[in-house]
Amino acid sequence: MPPRGAPSLRFTADGPRQLADQIAERLRKEASEQIAQIPETEDSAVSGRSAAAPAEVIYGPDGTPRWRPRVEDFLDVIMPHEGGFVDNPKDRARRTNFGITQQTLDGWFANQRERFDKQQQRRDPALQKEFEPKRLPGVPSIPTDVKDLTLEQARALHKDLNWDTYKLDQIKDDGTALQFLDMRFMTSPYGMKKIIYPAIDDVMKKHDLGEMPYATLPNGPSTNYFGPAIDLINWLDTLGFSRELQEALVNHRLAYVKTLPSYQHFHNSWDTRIESFRPKNYAAR
Repeated sequence: MPPRGAPSLRFTADGPRQLADQIAERLRKEASEQIAQIPETEDSAVSGRSAAAPAEVIYGPDGTPRWRPRVEDFLDVIMPHEGGFVDNPKDRARRTNFGITQQTLDGWFANQRERFDKQQQRRDPALQKEFEPKRLPGVPSIPTDVKDLTLEQARALHKDLNWDTYKLDQIKDDGTALQFLDMRFMTSPYGMKKIIYPAIDDVMKKHDLGEMPYATLPNGPSTNYFGPAIDLINWLDTLGFSRELQEALVNHRLAYVKTLPSYQHFHNSWDTRIESFRPKNYAAR
């Protein structure tokens, strides 16, 4: 049964999105009121942040202003699991540095080049430009060889590739958002689909909230099915089921990695890492 005080709802196609929209609007209103009451201080002037400038403020799930984006805190937790440069023949990714594979880095540059070329086709010939890779905030230009990445460059890439691209900032619960980010380090988008929706389904069935409508999901690796997942996750959070969802995610992650060819070689480190995201283990950190 849902916790006391939780709305008695059954799953409908619009239910999660409507709830998420209502919650987001309430948080925006509360956060705006809070930040308007914060005076300009000496500390904010020194740091270059204006207490009256909402654009500079990152809000937590409860509407509390954060001066450090929570993704940076999450990366502090995840990055120790990632070593420096390795080229392990038993790892399908092969050349990897701080959790960034050479294939991922090549794809990051290729996607930018593809978008640039399309823009050039629509641009007046007199205004043609030379291709320049995207500059990530706070770090030097990203090298093309993954071996040359620094830790700070890798963190910036993870934020761009895994956090921003998949809009994980929209997940309101910190523990769930952290685990999603770690999944993106370890799992392809297609693999995540095999983990996320069965985990959501477990929680929904347990509390008689309906069944996950798999038939409506797009096929293949895509960011498109993260939107419906985030709506459902935030909906379950409003009902008080975030911890149960995190438990289910861990269970399905463990089951998924056991299907991978390299599991026999990496099982100790993979199992330990995934288990660390159970709520009881995360709370003990």
